[in-house]
Amino acid sequence: ENSVLRHPDTPALVAVTGLQLILSGLQSSNLWMAQRQLLLGRLTILNIVGSLVSIIVTILSASLGLGVWSFVLGLLISQVFNTVGTHVFLPGIRNSWQWDRTVFREIFGFGKWLVPASMAGFFLNQGDKFFFSAWMDAETYSVYIIAVTWAMAATILVRRAMNSVGFSALSEVLREGREAATKFYHRIRLYIDVIAVALF
Repeated sequence: ENSVLRHPDTPALVAVTGLQLILSGLQSSNLWMAQRQLLLGRLTILNIVGSLVSIIVTILSASLGLGVWSFVLGLLISQVFNTVGTHVFLPGIRNSWQWDRTVFREIFGFGKWLVPASMAGFFLNQGDKFFFSAWMDAETYSVYIIAVTWAMAATILVRRAMNSVGFSALSEVLREGREAATKFYHRIRLYIDVIAVALF
């Protein structure tokens, strides 16, 4: 009876938070080009300022008595800032809407296999949160989420570093030859292993 899913604010919170995915989908392709070209300075500035915007909006909203909606508002405003930033702050082409039948067929032809795979991956990674939210009250569930977040912090940190820097750097080194790429891979793997062992 006291589960999170039965809370009257849950449907609205889930629906509004889901807007973040739409906003994220509107990011410029310059974001991935900047990661590919290792423009770490601009990417770091964008991430730090976006985080500061989220914190400021969350604190101001909480001071106005918006409660849990403060976190949602901070999340959305931060995502809007980051999305706009990928279009105006990162160098590259300016994206625009265009219809291409060939691309449409490729996406929905090949993509039909990606959708169920993505859904399965989501439930494998996040299924515990869904089921526990139905069984736990809000206070117990919040403690569980905090514990999971702390436990996964090191994994998320290493994964983000690899996604934003590691793979791009590896692809650059690969241009010099397989031997150089192999040495670089073993070196970066050693660093990651040391960090992971130290954090865990």
